[in-house]
Amino acid sequence: MAKYQSHIPAKAVFQEYWKVVRPYQWLALLIGLLSVLATTGEIITPLYYKKFFDTVFAAQSPDAAAPVLLKILMSILAIHGLIWVGYRGVTFLTNYFQSRVIAELKQAAFDYLIEHSY
Repeated sequence: MAKYQSHIPAKAVFQEYWKVVRPYQWLALLIGLLSVLATTGEIITPLYYKKFFDTVFAAQSPDAAAPVLLKILMSILAIHGLIWVGYRGVTFLTNYFQSRVIAELKQAAFDYLIEHSY
């Protein structure tokens, strides 16, 4: 009994994948941008915490430091809000993107199989 061997190059696989992903390319770009936004927020936040504590320890009087500290805290809150929106957006859009692409890939594979059956 002879073994059936077939070699399918990776380029052909990526071409088929790209055919399915192409209608969702803007969605994939949005997922990437939201991911970068959330990650950038995660990187920047500790700098604001450092600024907050530097201001606390350098303050001569609590009354003079209060407006500056409040501004820093509001900035931290805004950054955490952007991080939250970024991660929630990535999660929601990734769920939609993956389910659509996987369903279309399965359908394309099934159609190909049916086309070659008796």
